[in-house]
Amino acid sequence: MTNILQFANPRSEPSLPVALDGQARPSPYEHPTLPLCQAWVVGDMAHMLADDPPPVRWLVEGLIPAGVPGILAARAGAGKSMTALSVGMALASGLGVLGRSVSPGESRGVLFVGLEDDEEEFHRRVRRGLPLLEEDPEWTPTHREALTRGLVPLFPNRTSGAVFSLKAQWTSLAEKAAAIPGGCGMIVLDTLSRMADGDENSATDMRPFNESVSALAQATGASVLSIHHVGKGNDGNSDKKLWQRLHPEALRGSSSVEAAARFILQLAALSPSEAQTAGLDGEDALRGAYVAMSLSKMSSAEKGATVLLERRKSNELGAGFLSLHPESERLLALIQGQAAVLKLTKRDSVLLSIAGAGGLGGLDQKAAAALIWPESGNPKGQWDKMLSALRKEGWLQDPSLTAAGWAKAEILGHIPSDRKCGRGLNLKGSPKTTGLPPGSGEAEEMEENQTFHSGSLGQWNGRKDGDLVELARRPSISAAVGDRYEVDL
Repeated sequence: MTNILQFANPRSEPSLPVALDGQARPSPYEHPTLPLCQAWVVGDMAHMLADDPPPVRWLVEGLIPAGVPGILAARAGAGKSMTALSVGMALASGLGVLGRSVSPGESRGVLFVGLEDDEEEFHRRVRRGLPLLEEDPEWTPTHREALTRGLVPLFPNRTSGAVFSLKAQWTSLAEKAAAIPGGCGMIVLDTLSRMADGDENSATDMRPFNESVSALAQATGASVLSIHHVGKGNDGNSDKKLWQRLHPEALRGSSSVEAAARFILQLAALSPSEAQTAGLDGEDALRGAYVAMSLSKMSSAEKGATVLLERRKSNELGAGFLSLHPESERLLALIQGQAAVLKLTKRDSVLLSIAGAGGLGGLDQKAAAALIWPESGNPKGQWDKMLSALRKEGWLQDPSLTAAGWAKAEILGHIPSDRKCGRGLNLKGSPKTTGLPPGSGEAEEMEENQTFHSGSLGQWNGRKDGDLVELARRPSISAAVGDRYEVDL
């Protein structure tokens, strides 16, 4: 059997733990000297009890975790393969991915294993997708060179007589990934069904695939993204609500596939009524113009955000590809309803409060919470929930905002020179001054039903108002807060 350890992507711990005999030993998470015949690794409980656990590794912050197997699922024709390709191209080129940053230190190489479309179709898609990267103001010839080296497409030679199941091919794929200059950060398998043996509905038949995809991730240190389908009745024409269509239970086949994936990304087209609720064109929605993307499962952290993508038209650059809608957050909040708009406003209030104080260290958090949730019985509890949301978005790393957090604050109207002025409690956008209905300050506490949350990938359009109250008075927000909507969710 091939030695999988030769493909490993080692990451050393900051210090070597010491065994009971006083001798230094390798990191408890890496075992480079294990003999091939040893199938099990004994965990180091002394280390686990004594030391803090390592943070969750992200390849793309809040979107794709690093080094684990996952799934990108949607109905046929929703844009799964093209979305995976656009993510892979952005990653390999050195740019951000859908507005998110790539974690420093993570490898950016991408191995794209295409078993459905041939090389000619892949070529056409690459050329159509390239303008999406070139639109980025940071794009340079250096990014093009990185893309050339870092994205490696593979296509099966059907005449070779080889078996192209993942069980038969994972060691060969690991070798190809190891050869990418700078290392491989992501492997795309297009599609799961073409690399699995037997019946998708059988847990027994899917076990070899599940074991092989985990071995491939462990051997390479890369995220392995398998493209998969959802079952019938999970498109925009169904009676299911959007959050139901963006639930892992929508995946086609055996539940063992869902269980084996450490993360799941899902795409779901908006229905005409959902699009109209957000002020979008219902007829365009019928043609699949608007697609929600959600990190619907994440085994080692909170579930990620939902973002709105828009399909490029045939006469536009990047035709057929999905790109981030500039008002992703606001439109998804409108679809979800008044409570979601309120929650979005409160989250922005917390962010601006932290920015105004120059960080958590200079802020009276209890007083700030009381201003934002004046009618809540537990404003500090609501504040702490929002801090957790900001951390998940990648905007807060205690005690300060991250670069992305400062950028978001500036979009919302924060002036950078005010960072040390101690204006963190000047929250004119609290429910009392924005005309929200009575009792709105309790909305987050009453949310018990399953829901999705808009993500941080979009940006507000329009001018940068100096105060949150001006942001709340924009027609798009005030209408959502003041009017009653029939939400098709």
